[in-house]
Amino acid sequence: MDILAHICDNDGTLSLDNDEIVSLEKILKEKINNITYPIGFNPSALVYGDYISSLVDYIYARARNIIKETLEEMDNQFFNLKGRTTRYYSKAYRDREIITIFGSVIFKRHEYVDIHTNGPLIYVDEKIGLKRRDRFDPSVCALIYEMYSDINSMIKVGKIIGNIINNPFSLDKNRALFHVPRQTVWKILHKFKSIDIPIERVDSTPETLYIAADEKFIPAQRNDNKKLMTKEVLIFEGIKYHQIVNEETGEVTYRNKLINPHRIITYQSDIYGLAQDYIYQRYDTNKLKQIYLLGDGGSWIETGINELSSTEYDISYGLDKFHYCLAVNTISKDDDEKGLLYYYSIRNLKDDFKYLIKMIKKKEPDRIETIDEKANYILNHFKAIRNMYKNIKIGCPMEQAISHDIASQFTSVPKGYSDKWINHYLNERQHRLNKYDLRLLYLTALDKADKNNDENIEISLKDKLNTSFFDSQIKDDFYTLNLNWLTPKMN
Repeated sequence: MDILAHICDNDGTLSLDNDEIVSLEKILKEKINNITYPIGFNPSALVYGDYISSLVDYIYARARNIIKETLEEMDNQFFNLKGRTTRYYSKAYRDREIITIFGSVIFKRHEYVDIHTNGPLIYVDEKIGLKRRDRFDPSVCALIYEMYSDINSMIKVGKIIGNIINNPFSLDKNRALFHVPRQTVWKILHKFKSIDIPIERVDSTPETLYIAADEKFIPAQRNDNKKLMTKEVLIFEGIKYHQIVNEETGEVTYRNKLINPHRIITYQSDIYGLAQDYIYQRYDTNKLKQIYLLGDGGSWIETGINELSSTEYDISYGLDKFHYCLAVNTISKDDDEKGLLYYYSIRNLKDDFKYLIKMIKKKEPDRIETIDEKANYILNHFKAIRNMYKNIKIGCPMEQAISHDIASQFTSVPKGYSDKWINHYLNERQHRLNKYDLRLLYLTALDKADKNNDENIEISLKDKLNTSFFDSQIKDDFYTLNLNWLTPKMN
């Protein structure tokens, strides 16, 4: 039987005239009359807002009824499926409540037992990706997973999602009471241990790659002010000028845009090993000639020269211009002296640079310690400075990247993170920044994961797992799944 035909009248209109919808329809008609009646014209945004609120209530109620009818028809079709009784027998016929983006839906469905294995089967639940104790349907869970990647507060995410579920424009004075509890948001976010996505091979490998690296210290929970050193590398193929036209004035401005950027963010992991894996899987290293490593001079960053080295390409280091210029400006405020400091350091004239530093310290004896610190910083990176200006010739984007990618999400408000879960949140944030569709990714992960394991599911690229509910269930604590076919990127 056609599902739409089953839930629609002969004229094609939906046959959903239950008491709730009839009541809401009467209210909506009143609101429509209030806004359309021409006599006694009195402009009012409140009247329009009241109409919108009632309209959403009505649409939501009809949507809930459609979902209910659809799920029950799905259950009915399986119950009447030819040959079903040779494999499954019906054990019970019970109500199930789920919370959708349109609110709570209560529907009836059969519970079955496999005749051969004596294992349970609830066809409708399996069909739409519901687990036994799930209250929220997959669409709500996917929204929560997606939203948390940009809103670093489970409480705020719960309030926003609760507002969507209740009515996006409710005028009910109790609307603030509708929210998803923080603990529920936490459980949804931790349904998977991690989601690893296969790396797409490019058709054309550039001759030069750039790898910028930096770190951010994230406050830890219950660790005597300990901070979690979180590292990020940004791999890109170069920069291009992005033209922006002011629609009002016609003025044209240009901004630098990274070419094919990819971010790797992690805590307590071999980040250069992850970067090298990415490079070898995405590019043909036989065609790659040069890698430039960019950073602020941190010791762990410079170790990348050795860790990323290969006989297939050359690799060299360039010092971030921002930190270099900051050091020069700290040494002296005099424009002529700064010009000479730049000239000597870029051209590798160490003796001249040291002599000028000596003269500046004589002139400013109260700043000797600060001058020595910044001068040594520059002297230790003479080669990297020259390489940056002579060969690399582009700026290092890591200050902006760290601020946008990590700081805005994890350190912009006073809160701490567990070292047990920080990589979980970084993994989600990384996928968001790499422009994967998190909503699609979460739903796909639900489809690929074993239906009877509630949490701690690790999705990676190692082995294949048959998730058919007709197969016997696997009882391992962790599952390894293959997502090679999945590339949910947004344009």
